[in-house]
Amino acid sequence: ALADAWSRRATFHNCCGPTEVTIVNTMYRHEPGSAVTIGSPVPNTTVYVLDEELNPCPIGEVGEMWAGGACVTAGYLGNTDLTAERYRPDPFLGADHVMFRTRDLGRWTWDGHLEHHGRTDDQVKVRGFRVELDAVTSALEQAPDCVRACTVLHRDRLVGFVSPAGVSAELARRTVEELLPYYCVPTLVVPVDRLPVTDRGKVDRPALLSYLDVSGRLETVA
Repeated sequence: ALADAWSRRATFHNCCGPTEVTIVNTMYRHEPGSAVTIGSPVPNTTVYVLDEELNPCPIGEVGEMWAGGACVTAGYLGNTDLTAERYRPDPFLGADHVMFRTRDLGRWTWDGHLEHHGRTDDQVKVRGFRVELDAVTSALEQAPDCVRACTVLHRDRLVGFVSPAGVSAELARRTVEELLPYYCVPTLVVPVDRLPVTDRGKVDRPALLSYLDVSGRLETVA
């Protein structure tokens, strides 16, 4: 809805690209009513959607996005270990090209666009199933009266936090049930006045975990 509102008033491009690939390496001009994607790579760059063995995923299958081409930076200054972890030789372009592990999840659409599907560091395993915490959070935020939400994994179970405190925990849980598979439904949904945030304005998940005691009940909520 937000992308539709912006694109009705201006030429709105949805983009993606971390600092390590010179800020932007995919771009898409959004039109009202169309699906929200991050487009396709800009000239002289590429994006690979790879599985855990670094093989290309079939079209439509979610994998991890690696960026290649002229956009890729040289690495992290003074941090050879992290550079070795996130930068690899590019087997597709060859020569001395490198590719960068973005830690973003995505998939190719049949018309050549990329859909963003969250982050690998937001993926958890619940009863053997892979669950994307951001997907659960997005579903919670569609509950009546919910302004902001967050999902954490605590003692092998999903716990959702919704704000403001007037949000119905039961309605929020039912909303997730309607939108996502059963294994994505939080065991516990906790309404709070406000969610703790970091200096950068992101929800502070470690702070939320500190609200839970060893039995999984709320210990304190600011």
